[in-house]
Amino acid sequence: MQLTCSDKFSVRAKPQETCSCDYVDPAYIRDYSLIEKTELAPADIILIFGNPHIIEQAAEHAARLYKTGMGKKIVVTGGALTQDDIPEATALYEALRSHGIPAQDIITETLSENTQENIEFAKDKLSQKLPDFSVRSAIAIGTVVAGRRFLMTLKKHWPEVFAMASHVNPFEVDLDEWAENKKLQKIVLREFNKIDPYIEAGYLEEVCVPTINQKAKKLRKAALSTPRPQQNLAP
Repeated sequence: MQLTCSDKFSVRAKPQETCSCDYVDPAYIRDYSLIEKTELAPADIILIFGNPHIIEQAAEHAARLYKTGMGKKIVVTGGALTQDDIPEATALYEALRSHGIPAQDIITETLSENTQENIEFAKDKLSQKLPDFSVRSAIAIGTVVAGRRFLMTLKKHWPEVFAMASHVNPFEVDLDEWAENKKLQKIVLREFNKIDPYIEAGYLEEVCVPTINQKAKKLRKAALSTPRPQQNLAP
């Protein structure tokens, strides 16, 4: 019998942060948590979840997507301070500008302190800056270790938006070998162990990646028949 998403992930292992992964299938956590990329289609926004360790990597990736017509606006979020003592979102804005992204196409949200606030404050900022701009789809960019949680938070707190993902990997480790790297193992397991408590607390809602991929493919096919205008890049 072919398993549905809910069947496949209805019972999850409960590894501890210090486990050696002897009793947890690393491939299971790799497939479930470490979502690098879903299928993509042109979206209304590219939403970057701030993280001081991925500023340049995320900005470069978002700029590349924007320049190929995959997003009309780029929304940068995050109030945590970087090493330069500026908010993550401000650092992302500056990095995007250095990649030639027009200032009018970057929405900057500098107050959020967690993923839910990233989304809620970004929605508020979009409403303030672009009251007539309708958001129906988004491509999320963040660190890959939280890849699934970003999608689950979007589904819970912005359910009317179809969310896809194209995350970045700031670790010099093949993700298939995450369990062999002690530092990455601790980070991945800590992130994995957030999922069930966060669902129970009402912070997250489960997602089905195959369904996202199927819809994205259809939207991408439809977009190909209606070419989008070339992005005008500012110096």
